[in-house]
Amino acid sequence: MALSLACSCGARFEVEETFAGQSVSCPDCYQSIQAPKLQRKQLRTSGFAVASVVMALVLAFTLFGTLLAVLLGVIALAHIKRHRDEVTGSGYAIFGIAGGTVFTILVVVAIVQTELFGFDAIRGGLMGGQVDRTGPMEIVRTEDGFAITRPSNKWGVAKGQLAKEIAPDRELVLANLGRDAYIDVSRELLLGRALEEYRDQVLDTYKEDKTTSKGHPGLQLNGLKIRESKALPGEKDCESLEVLLEVNVGIQPIIFLLRIIRPPGSEHVYVIRGWAPKRKFRLVEPEVRMAMESFRILKP
Repeated sequence: MALSLACSCGARFEVEETFAGQSVSCPDCYQSIQAPKLQRKQLRTSGFAVASVVMALVLAFTLFGTLLAVLLGVIALAHIKRHRDEVTGSGYAIFGIAGGTVFTILVVVAIVQTELFGFDAIRGGLMGGQVDRTGPMEIVRTEDGFAITRPSNKWGVAKGQLAKEIAPDRELVLANLGRDAYIDVSRELLLGRALEEYRDQVLDTYKEDKTTSKGHPGLQLNGLKIRESKALPGEKDCESLEVLLEVNVGIQPIIFLLRIIRPPGSEHVYVIRGWAPKRKFRLVEPEVRMAMESFRILKP
């Protein structure tokens, strides 16, 4: 780009912009003339780059936010490359891409194995007010005719809205929020059905294209797999069946352990159900079984 100059002698001429701000000689009169300094256009920071940094930091542990940060960073670099004379902010864009990538990896790992970062403990702390861990370890429900013992102090009685959301039709819900694990107890009428027939009807509520109001209202159940179904040795003339099953609740695979107990001569059965996400069930299964073994029917 050439600079246009005018001498007091009336001569007009051009010089290369490399002479900007320097003294040059007029080609006609040889008088020294000061060439003007270049007025460079001020660059603006790419809005995409700034948005990438904001998404990476503010929405660090949301998968949507971190992926968006990476996308905006890539768009910013492409925009800056096309408009080098107008736009800057490559550093911001690179930071957004790097931050978004790192946090995306962390979120994915956290989803797969939440215990790694202590997210379970955080979840338990945030929702702890909805679980009552006070009082004796054995929970006695005289009006419902049974008692059951909490496996540890990490288990408590679900209260209020939590109990309604988790298992609205159950007499008792125990929760270990740190493991996202639950045990509930209900008392049901046999209505003349044999215990095996009742079990089959219970399992039918978990089958594909069915929904259930007992524990997961409004969620689609699919992919039922019966891992084990067996009769248990009778205790005090009670009939007992146990079923271990896997089913997808929405998109999450859940493992359920069910025990169905019929007191002698009774037209009622007690259904004890323990469940947790598939990846966590092995961690809580011993405690679930401990609680089930502690279950006892109260004398009338």
